[in-house]
Amino acid sequence: MSTNLFGLQIEGLDLAFFLRAIRVAFVLTTLVGAALAARRGASEKRVSLIVLAVGMAGHALAWFATMFPLPNVYGANGSMDRENHLGWANVVALGFSPLRTFQVNHIHFEPAWPLLTAIASGFNVDRVGLVFQIAPLFIGLALLITVRFAWSRNSDAGDEARVEAAFAALGALLLMSVPGDSEGRFRNPWALTLLLKPNHALGLVLSPLAALALARARDWKSRIAAGFMLQLVGWAFVIHMALFAAGLVVFTALSWIGKRRDRVRDLVDSAATVGLNLVMVSPYLAMLMVGYLFTNGSAHSRVAPMPERFIEGPLRMGTLLLLSGFGAWHAYHHRNRLGRILASQWIAAHLAWQAFPILAVVGQAREEDEIFYWCRFWTGLFAGVGMFEGIRRLAGRARSAPALAPAGGLAAAALLLLLPSLLPAWWDPVSGDQYFVAAREPIPDWIAEPTRFIRNETDPAAVFTGDRNYARWIAAYGARRVLLANSLNNPGDTKLRLRVEGAVLGDGARDLLREGRTRYALGYVLATSRPLEQATGLTLDMLRSKAHLRVVYDKEFSRSRVMIFRIEPENPDR
Repeated sequence: MSTNLFGLQIEGLDLAFFLRAIRVAFVLTTLVGAALAARRGASEKRVSLIVLAVGMAGHALAWFATMFPLPNVYGANGSMDRENHLGWANVVALGFSPLRTFQVNHIHFEPAWPLLTAIASGFNVDRVGLVFQIAPLFIGLALLITVRFAWSRNSDAGDEARVEAAFAALGALLLMSVPGDSEGRFRNPWALTLLLKPNHALGLVLSPLAALALARARDWKSRIAAGFMLQLVGWAFVIHMALFAAGLVVFTALSWIGKRRDRVRDLVDSAATVGLNLVMVSPYLAMLMVGYLFTNGSAHSRVAPMPERFIEGPLRMGTLLLLSGFGAWHAYHHRNRLGRILASQWIAAHLAWQAFPILAVVGQAREEDEIFYWCRFWTGLFAGVGMFEGIRRLAGRARSAPALAPAGGLAAAALLLLLPSLLPAWWDPVSGDQYFVAAREPIPDWIAEPTRFIRNETDPAAVFTGDRNYARWIAAYGARRVLLANSLNNPGDTKLRLRVEGAVLGDGARDLLREGRTRYALGYVLATSRPLEQATGLTLDMLRSKAHLRVVYDKEFSRSRVMIFRIEPENPDR
């Protein structure tokens, strides 16, 4: 392809020069920002806006460097997760319920993002891919804004907190990743959270607001508001809701261990927030328990060995980890209630990361990467705070401290010291992002052409069965739902689906075919020359010979032959 999803020419792009230019542009932007902040007479508000602008520019440049050279959606050809999310958004854009996945009638674990994406696309599946490219830019900017807003909005320090809040926002976004992450088990948190899973990043955007709502809780009305905010976090990403609740447990425990005067209030407010949230969300959680077979399988193999955990989580951060710990300590002891809540989230995040293997005992050690990214988010946030506060304290103790603007000179120094660690200064997607590299390649013809036929020539309400590995491509690129997909969890009625699938691929039992049509809107079968895992001996010619199947697409590609069959409504020969 010669154009990207924005319709701009990328053929002949000198990628190496392009990426170097982006890094140089960010370095120059940061230097200019530091110079403006250090000018005499700069107010705390202006300095905070300069720091925030550096964070915005950094995120925007890193996003542009990654997205502009891509002819396909970021993550295409390489990420099952991205293709799942495309499929979810596609079916909502077609008008189906956001509470369902592309596995027909299957309850959705993360319903907010597909709905937002569908709305942003104008419920046009042809625009969903473009929305996925643009959304990370706005989610990152929203993260900067909510962190700064929450930190500075509920503080006793007045204007001084504005600059500190800006560094918290800068750190939360641009310090969550460090050089060398691409070689680790979980790769780059910024790319995998903001670019690959902006729906999860939406939970990060809402978390500071949930903390602010709890910090302001005074009566049952405000506690209900805090519970509602925590519920919004859960609708964005339920795991973030659970992790945030764990942070509140730490917050309450520290309050009682320290024998604070307001420890009873902390306990009541935290318990009320979590309890009211659970009451609000309990009907949906009950639906999830029915819709997902959580007890199936074990995730022991996905738990990293303990030595690797220490390296992957905190130690790879190096000096930033020390700054982060200092920033969390400072927030807990020298800020108000919100500072204690946020610092408790930092502690709980690190505890959750190191204690995660305990879940393997009960076979539920899932979503380990999300714990890692949550931990990095809070580490980066407090690293920004720690750098600014550390410089402020050092300058205050130095007798020969220069007579710079109280906050401006300190902010300038902090920006210069953080510059080598800020993401766009070193980010190279070619060497550090496998999803970028994969998306630069065209989608294979044996996937692109059949799914184009599906999108253009089949009813939007049609449901497919057959190759379960191909199912996610049917949803992501063909914009159709499927009966079963290997890329998703098994639904609660899997046994019935297997019987229906067996009838479609086998003897065509009329009652089960009818069940497939009425319950699941089943209309098509897609199979390739590769054996189906549920029927390894079944060939394409054998499928062609079945009276209840009619061939509507058949093409041989260099890698595979792909056939699509329409399921006939009735079999007159039976």
